[in-house]
Amino acid sequence: ERGEGVKKILLLNGWHDREISGYTATDCVNAVCSSLNRRESGRNGVLTHSPSEYITHVLVPRHGSVYDPSSDLERLSGLGVRVVEVDSFDPEGNGQFRFETQALVEAIDGIVSPRGAG
Repeated sequence: ERGEGVKKILLLNGWHDREISGYTATDCVNAVCSSLNRRESGRNGVLTHSPSEYITHVLVPRHGSVYDPSSDLERLSGLGVRVVEVDSFDPEGNGQFRFETQALVEAIDGIVSPRGAG
């Protein structure tokens, strides 16, 4: 099947901005997949691909406020999506965590490189 074995990575925000206000990490994954499946288009051609066909891994900033392991980890796993927590920092001290650049590069490399566990 086309795309099988290809890693598809979603980088999640570290805080709730206006686009994802009130969303959980699982809600974000479902929203992306719903859009890609054209569920809200009102036209023909609605697709039925599973979330794991669009997203294999979600990278989340450690200490961010969108991903909550107590509720999201099991739900995302049930969708076939692996979660990778990445070191982050909060430059302004206001809860807006951002990925540490080198940690993000290493996390992505660990997923996509042949030697990575994926």
